[in-house]
Amino acid sequence: MTTRELILIFLLQFEAISGQHTYVYARAGDVAVLPCKRSSCSGLSWLYSWDEKSLVHEVVNGRVLTSSARSQRLSVKDCSLLIDRVKAQDTGYYACEQSGGSTLTVLLTVMTLTSSSPRDSDSTGEGHVILKCSLACWPGMRCSCKQGRLRWMDEEGQELSPQGTQQNNCLSSFKVLPAGRNRNYTCQYVAEDGVKVQAHYTAVFKEVNTRGPGGPPPGRTRLINIIRVAVAVSLVIVFVLAVVHIKTKLRRNTAQDTTRS
Repeated sequence: MTTRELILIFLLQFEAISGQHTYVYARAGDVAVLPCKRSSCSGLSWLYSWDEKSLVHEVVNGRVLTSSARSQRLSVKDCSLLIDRVKAQDTGYYACEQSGGSTLTVLLTVMTLTSSSPRDSDSTGEGHVILKCSLACWPGMRCSCKQGRLRWMDEEGQELSPQGTQQNNCLSSFKVLPAGRNRNYTCQYVAEDGVKVQAHYTAVFKEVNTRGPGGPPPGRTRLINIIRVAVAVSLVIVFVLAVVHIKTKLRRNTAQDTTRS
């Protein structure tokens, strides 16, 4: 590692302590835009540090290096670095520098929202879903929620009580029951000056068996109901046809009696 890179790493660590950097928050899967305001992009370089000791080049002379493992997801626009389909692994410190100019640093934090169903469902077929919301950030920031907090909101803007929250690791979980089917839930990271980043989840549950372990499954119940309706309609049709047949026969008999007399 060159002396210049060592100096830059020291600069990153110093700015992490002093707060002299630009914060960028992104949701996993979105496009993260890391700003770099320059009058010209000639000789532009972007460097990346995922820990407090390493430093690699991602962009040199305004072009993304093909040697980068994520080169297919990186691009440069108006000197800014764009990361497509951003992941939690993309968090870290980014430095935008230009020969003869100052170095601008950006701290990227990524929010990830995942859902999972418990392996062992109870006998009533509750089928709930567990949502987990987390922030991934540069290790130098110790990735905690000391400057803000995670919160859960429903579609009406009401704050919900989480199932569990780890402020030290910036991780929060929430339990969604089938009663909340087809509803929207939002995880937000909130600081003093407002919402920094948020992720949405729409709860969509399949029909569950509410008749208990002794009752038929939902699919069979629907089939039984269809058969019942079909049988009822058939009986009505048969009854109507029988009435019409009887009336027709009576009219014929009446007509024959009149002719004989």
